[in-house]
Amino acid sequence: ICSHARNCVLTLASAMMSFVFPQGHRWFRFAAPDSTTSRQDKEAGAYWMNQTTEAAFGAIERSNFYPEMHGVTIDRCATGTGLLYIDADPEDQRMLQFTHVPSGTYGIGEDSQHRVNTVARRLKFTLAQLIDEFGEENLSPTAQLAAQNRDQLHSIEASREIWHIVMPRDLANKAYQGLAPDERPWASIYIDPMDDFVMLEDGMYEFPYMCTRFVRYGDKVYGTSPLKNVEDEIHDLLIDQECLVMLYQRAAMPPMVAPAELADQIDWRAGSVMAMPTQFLSVQTPRELAPVNLQGLQFMIAGAEDKKKAISDACFTSILQNVTMQDRAMTATEVSARESEKATNYYPTFTQLQVDMRSFCNRIFGILARAGEFNLNEAPRGVVQQYTDKNGLTRDYIINPKLVFIGKMSQALERIQTSSTQSFFGMAFQMFAATQDANMPVQFDWAYIIRDLAM
Repeated sequence: ICSHARNCVLTLASAMMSFVFPQGHRWFRFAAPDSTTSRQDKEAGAYWMNQTTEAAFGAIERSNFYPEMHGVTIDRCATGTGLLYIDADPEDQRMLQFTHVPSGTYGIGEDSQHRVNTVARRLKFTLAQLIDEFGEENLSPTAQLAAQNRDQLHSIEASREIWHIVMPRDLANKAYQGLAPDERPWASIYIDPMDDFVMLEDGMYEFPYMCTRFVRYGDKVYGTSPLKNVEDEIHDLLIDQECLVMLYQRAAMPPMVAPAELADQIDWRAGSVMAMPTQFLSVQTPRELAPVNLQGLQFMIAGAEDKKKAISDACFTSILQNVTMQDRAMTATEVSARESEKATNYYPTFTQLQVDMRSFCNRIFGILARAGEFNLNEAPRGVVQQYTDKNGLTRDYIINPKLVFIGKMSQALERIQTSSTQSFFGMAFQMFAATQDANMPVQFDWAYIIRDLAM
């Protein structure tokens, strides 16, 4: 493992948590869906949306979201893909539970719109945990047989691998509650692969996973890590570090040559004093054998530093350092420019995160709605709609709200847009003053410009 690359990933993940998910601060808000409400409806329902946002933030702050999301973010930066499981506490449906699913323990699939809609995940259970989770009568035949030996119930060695698969069902049912497990839009299946035995087939109202990719290219299902472009540098740096360790050790403790007659008499400890027979003084022993080439060592150190810089640049580490670690005399303009540089470099992965967070929004909104945390009777028109199934039964279902990011990253991007607008108007006024052309302002579509600025 390259320690420098690991440190760069940890720095990038911590910065993303600080910029996108700052704990203790509101970093998102709910907004009425565009496709179902008019502008008047949105304005009338703004208060209700603020209430739902506060309720969601309260639930997130009470949960384990931030430590689990940090693990997801590390995976997202290191491997390109991170996975978070979202559920309600079985004992308190108002409490949210989040679980970081480590890379290498799952596989994902997408729909035609490149949205992750299938997850197959490997889980480890002791026999006692299987009985507690599924009931002994629902275990596979070999698991039930193994459970008869009560000494193995809590044994890690006797634990079994279970597969959990979540995938969409070919159903048209729409509802946020009141459906039987086999009528819900998402199938949740637990399989014991040792016996090809289905222990439980359940159902879910929303997709329970949030899969986020650092950057997604073309038809690739998994994301691409920022370290992908510096794989050769990481490989070479590992070799350089091994060589440097050997050279450092040789420089500190060089191999020595001495007459065989003195081999057992020389005290090699630092600061020792040795009485050498007169006949050996002329042969200049003991002496260093094959001294380290200091010039070559310096070239190798410089090459290693270049590789470290390439890795740091790939992970944006060079621009993520605190201002106090840079020039402490930076002006406010320079600090603002540096923050804009961070936002510009983050933009591709931030937009991908916005897309990937839709399932997160849908899931927590549905969980809290079923727990009674939202007063759906006061919801803006269009948020709650009705669906009549083939049997003529009418149920309410929720049009999922928009998730609007309002954290540090979003604010930095808005500052960039505002700065661009100010630059545009500054240039426009300079043109008016220079040309003295009274008709020039007429050539601009001001209605379009103002409408674009207001969005």
